[in-house]
Amino acid sequence: MSDGTETPAAQSADAQDEGEVIKIAWEEYRSGHHESGLGLLKKGLVRSPASVPLHLELARMYQELANPNKIIEYCAKALKIDPQNSMACALMGYAYIARRQTDKAVPLLRKAIQLDPNNTYAYEDLGRIVLAGTMSVVDMNPNYLNASISFTGDAPVEVRLLEDGIKYRQRGCKNNWDWLCAYYRMGVLYYYAGHPVKVRACINAAAGRGYEPAKEWQKEG
Repeated sequence: MSDGTETPAAQSADAQDEGEVIKIAWEEYRSGHHESGLGLLKKGLVRSPASVPLHLELARMYQELANPNKIIEYCAKALKIDPQNSMACALMGYAYIARRQTDKAVPLLRKAIQLDPNNTYAYEDLGRIVLAGTMSVVDMNPNYLNASISFTGDAPVEVRLLEDGIKYRQRGCKNNWDWLCAYYRMGVLYYYAGHPVKVRACINAAAGRGYEPAKEWQKEG
């Protein structure tokens, strides 16, 4: 992490509009000037304290820095301004996963999807939880297809409805791409359990917007 000294690029961002501040802040961050990038976004908030995008970019930057407490802090502030913001719910859900508080993560991720059925990020993180829980059942129970699984008060979901995601995982997840595809599948299958038409519609919508894990799923038929 940098020592916090502002670079010329950071200094020149003071008079820029919000979008430009975000762009320069990430350029600073990607160049290794982490504190400078954070500082730019925080300065932006001083000028525009009701800016949801600036709060969310700070949450994203703290996500990169593996600081779940700060993610929660800035997402909570964003939700006070815009209680219907899907991405704020999703990012906060991710932070609670990082803190191993599944009971708080699942409702937030479900809310994120309710607010925006196209929020692939929320499906991925919901799927991250579902995959871990499902595979623990699979590993312990040879008759796992007859079992059910439920998270934090959700109605039980039959494991057989998650079979596509299970088989994908069992074929071997060796890299980030494999895991991302598995998480997305499990999130969609769990959220729309028992509604194959909605599953297909979700896949097609995401693929139509260029989301690669959905395209991969389409190829398999």
